[in-house]
Amino acid sequence: CYNCNEPGHFSRECPKEKRPSRPRADSPERPQCFNCHEPGHYARDCHKARRVRSRSPSPAVCYNCNEPGHFSRECPKEKRPCRPRADSPERPQCFNCHEPGHYARDCHKA
Repeated sequence: CYNCNEPGHFSRECPKEKRPSRPRADSPERPQCFNCHEPGHYARDCHKARRVRSRSPSPAVCYNCNEPGHFSRECPKEKRPCRPRADSPERPQCFNCHEPGHYARDCHKA
């Protein structure tokens, strides 16, 4: 139970008096900024500089030229041709023997 911290029942079924809940961060009464983490305003209204959040600690690597510092959509080099996908109808590849030209259901090595 989140109300009394005892096992065996849910907080909605708790026989003890309900604890007062603290205001949520997304509550309209007391919003909290996800940029500076101060209460009283939202990030879109924050007066402090925007915090840059990185999804990964490593720099971006281009899938076109494999060089760091940019994404493939921003690559200055000529776009390399796409490889045909293994599940492409033009060239199926077997997941059983890994040979191209047939699917696993038609594999002769099964």
